[in-house]
Parts: sequence; structure tokens; C-alpha cells
Amino acid sequence: MTSLLSTFLIFLLLLSSVSAQPRNVTIDDQKGDEVTGLRPNYEPPFAWATESCVGCKIRPDFGQLWDQTAMQATFMPDNPNVTSNTIDFNFTGTAIYIFFTLFENEGVGVTVNTECNFTIDGGPPAFFNHSGDPTKPVGSGRQYGVPVFNQTGLEQEQHHIQIKMSDVNYHVFLSFDRAIYTTDSDPVSSGTSSPPSIQGATVSSSNMSSNIVSSGTNPSSTSSGSSSSNGSIAGIVVGGVIGGIAVLAGFVALLYYYRRDSRRYRPSSPGPFVPRPFGVDPSSRTEQGIPGPSSRTAVNSTPGPGSITSFPYTLPSQSQSSGPGSSGSSSSRSRSGSGSQGSVEHRIRAANQRMRSLRAEMASVSGSTGTSSRSRSSRAETARVMEELMEEVKRLRQELQALKQLQRQQSQARPLETAAEEPPPDYTDDISSRP
Repeated sequence: MTSLLSTFLIFLLLLSSVSAQPRNVTIDDQKGDEVTGLRPNYEPPFAWATESCVGCKIRPDFGQLWDQTAMQATFMPDNPNVTSNTIDFNFTGTAIYIFFTLFENEGVGVTVNTECNFTIDGGPPAFFNHSGDPTKPVGSGRQYGVPVFNQTGLEQEQHHIQIKMSDVNYHVFLSFDRAIYTTDSDPVSSGTSSPPSIQGATVSSSNMSSNIVSSGTNPSSTSSGSSSSNGSIAGIVVGGVIGGIAVLAGFVALLYYYRRDSRRYRPSSPGPFVPRPFGVDPSSRTEQGIPGPSSRTAVNSTPGPGSITSFPYTLPSQSQSSGPGSSGSSSSRSRSGSGSQGSVEHRIRAANQRMRSLRAEMASVSGSTGTSSRSRSSRAETARVMEELMEEVKRLRQELQALKQLQRQQSQARPLETAAEEPPPDYTDDISSRP
């Protein structure tokens, strides 16, 4: 039973681990969270431009961007209307990854230096910096989908992240492509199935925090279409149904084995006590000289439940014993002597045996009365049986006393009879010796 329960618990743990497998969800810079539909918040709105900005000097390759979109801005401290440029959004998961587009040289006077701080749930900021390389040809060295920040080991709950450009006295630039977060919650739509790739060329950076990713190039294509999303949802639904059926079947099997083992080892309740009478073979009673039962109890009668079969003993009258003045032949005196003495002794042994049997039955009845599960009628029947047993013991004691008294009388009579039958010492019957 214990091994079966352990197996079932292990099965539930494996099932829960399968059903709670982590997955990745993408937050696009413009379309937002592919599960919740929430979009990032850009402040101030007029400071941010899309990839198709007409007056912007940096024009990325649309085909290299995630979903062919990007949001970019340049922070200029000399603009009194803008104190900072920020991106804010929420996610529910255990990890977050941020992806930028980085540039090396876009021409004279064009800012490509990327600097910002990442803050999660109001915690300490993590700084990122990419200075670019003006020695490279103009428009060369562009890096798309670079993972510039990641944070893992978060609690499975809602988190807030902010990307901020501020507190500098020179121009800085930022091109946000997308974010990916890892979650264990039940999906509403499909996301990427594996953690994002963070391999690639080295990016020049300084003062980098431990949770900043300082290298990366354009990851392999992770675009998920509507067909893969629908297929993933269908697979999740089918897996959930199969898992639910398996859990239900395991619970039913566990309940079945538990009930079967309970019936197997359930102790049976004791039945009502029926005393077993002490039986004596009538033929042996006659052969051994034991008087048969009196008319009030028949030997061949079958006792009912709780009844007692008594074996009364008929005591011989005083006239049956031979005293000093009794007359009769020597054969009759022999029968009333040694023969009667042996009969009395046998009857005493039989009475003692019966007494032991009655005491054993009384002990058994007394033990059965302590069971609280017995019904009231059973307890009343037991009390009646105990009363009859005590009455039988009392009667048997009286018979034993009478038998022992008879035995003493016979023992006293035997020396007198012997003295009357045998001649005195030195007695002779020779007539010639008479004077």
C-alpha cells in the first residue's frame, strides 16, 4: 500500500512538472505582448519614432528587425522639454531578455552611442553602454536583435521593467526591437519554445552590470506564425486532457486498492458467547458406578443457547453404608466397602473436573462482557448465563461436601468391619486345646 501511494505521488509530480514547463513570450516594440496584447509605454511620446521615420538620420533595414518594426529615440540634454526618455512595460514570469539594434557609424554628427539603465520592480539600475566605432565604413557593422540585458531567477509573478536614458550631458541613442520573458503560467497564445540565443560578436561596452549581456548578434529566426501558434495550443489542450484522465485513473486505482486492503485486514467482530457444557458419556457413568442424571435434566437433550447441562449426583443414604452393627453376608459387606469407596472417589474426581470446567466457562463469559460492541440483548444473555453458571458451581460445591463426608464415613467404617471379620490374635479353633 505504501509503495503504491509513493508511485502515485511521483506520477503526480512528473505530471505537474510537464504541465508547468517554462515557455517564452515575446513583447514586440509596437504590437506588444503576444499573450496579453499590452504594449510598451514610451515617454514622452513625441520623442520616439518608428523605423519608418522620414526625418531620422538612422534608417535600419526593416527585414532584419523583429516583425520588421523598431522604436528609437535620441536623448538631448539641451532640450528643456525632455528630462528623460523611458520605456515601461509589465510581464508575468521568471526571466526577462531585452533586445536592441546597435550601430557603429552612421555618418558625421549622427549619434550612435547607446546608453541606458534597466530597472526591475524599482530595484537598483543596471547600466548598458555601446559607443560604436567611427573607423568603420558608414552604415556598416549594424547588429540586429542584440540581447543587451537579461534577468533570471525571478518569482513567477507580475514584474515592472523600465528602460531609461537620462542624467548625461551629451546625446545618446536607443533603438528598441523587442523583449522576451519566460513564464510558467498557462498559455493564452503561443510564444517561443526555448530561451533566446545570446551568442554573437562582442560589443564595446563599459561599466557593465553583471546582468547585462555584452555580446550578441542577430539570433536565428524565431518568428512564430499563426499555424505554429494554433498547433502549440492544440498540443497543450490534448496534453491537458490526457493528463487529467491519467490523474483520475490513478486516483480510482489508489482508492480501489485501499478499500480492498481495508477489507482484507479488517478484524471480524466476536459472536455471542455460547457456553460449552461439560459432557460425560452415559455408558461410562453406568460402568463406573456414577448415578445417571435426575429427571429434571436429560443427558440426550440438546441444550439451547446459553443453557447449562447439569449432572447431579445421587448421594446414597446412610442405610447403604455399613456400620458396626450392620448385618449381611461377607459379599454384601464387600460391595458396600471397597466397591462403594471406589465409586465415591470417582464421583469426587468427576465433580472436581466439572468444577474446573465451570470456572473456565465463567472466565470466558466474564471476558466477553468487556466488549463494548456487543448489543444489549447479547449482554443480557451473557448475564443470565453467568448467573446459571454460578448457581451450578454452588450446587456442585454442596455435592462435593456431601461426597467428602460420605468418604470419611466409609473410611471410619472399614476398620470396624475388618475387626469383626478377622479372628483376634492367638485365637485357635482347636477343640483339644480347650480346658
